[in-house]
Amino acid sequence: MLIPERQGKQIADALLEEFPALGIEDARVVDRPTNGSELARQSKETSGVLVVSGLDGFSEDEWRHVDLLRSQFQREEAVVLILETSTAERLQRAAPNLMSWISGSVWVLQPEADSLSSEQREARLQSLRQWARMTDERVVEMAMQGQLPADPAYAEWLVLLNRGDLLGL
Repeated sequence: MLIPERQGKQIADALLEEFPALGIEDARVVDRPTNGSELARQSKETSGVLVVSGLDGFSEDEWRHVDLLRSQFQREEAVVLILETSTAERLQRAAPNLMSWISGSVWVLQPEADSLSSEQREARLQSLRQWARMTDERVVEMAMQGQLPADPAYAEWLVLLNRGDLLGL
């Protein structure tokens, strides 16, 4: 997740509060690991989802070290890295192998994400309808039946419909 500058820990804590609504009961925040070795150790020793913030001080050399340690990050549960854009760019340059693992799962948090105008909301909903070739009603129905794919786009769709209560069913 890419974030506005200097908000990592706050976003990590807020994310942790949302996990129970998604059925995730076991999660932990790690803030400001001192180096890649400590991060790898935390990943191995921690059960549940690991949310990591405070990586913005990692140099390109440290990201290269993390890249070499990447196999230590393989685990059943997710690892969420909360990064500023400049840090993600540094990671991409210095840790291309790690980046290839995570590049399909990068989201950018927009500062005004929860203040979409009705026109912006409708435009995004229309885009989702075209992408999935489904109606809003069908998405809600599938969510209520627990049949909605785990794709983040469907979660966004439900939130845009003010049906975030259906997430995790």
